[in-house]
Amino acid sequence: MAFPELLLPTIATIFMLVSVIPTYLGDHAIKKGNRRGLEINLVVTIILEAIFIAVLIVHLMLLNYKWDTNAYSSAYWVLVVTHIIFTAVMILENVYILIQALRGFYNEERHWGVEVDGLSSYFVVAVWVAVYLTVYISPYLLK
Repeated sequence: MAFPELLLPTIATIFMLVSVIPTYLGDHAIKKGNRRGLEINLVVTIILEAIFIAVLIVHLMLLNYKWDTNAYSSAYWVLVVTHIIFTAVMILENVYILIQALRGFYNEERHWGVEVDGLSSYFVVAVWVAVYLTVYISPYLLK
């Protein structure tokens, strides 16, 4: 089996890593009472995470093997698809926080939900970095 193709997964990874920036900025915006800043940064985070998912789905559709080709491909698909699902759930969480923000629920005193959402986002990104290094980079290091 050939080594994993890196272009699309790397592009997806860049979008995932960049999504940390608006997550961080939104958290700090609401702590200063800037509800609009939170809302804008949540939308940007959702868009970046959705692009991450879209790029990975395109990558999986372009592979010349499927999940049931062999044990390696099964592990490959399970790790990537599981993280796509994980990220989709994160997007749903961000949408919920956005809806609450639009309703005026969060302010400089009540922002615990935004903080927890941010921690969840950071965790999703950290797990993806581990998956990316394991699935895409390690085969090149072990050759």
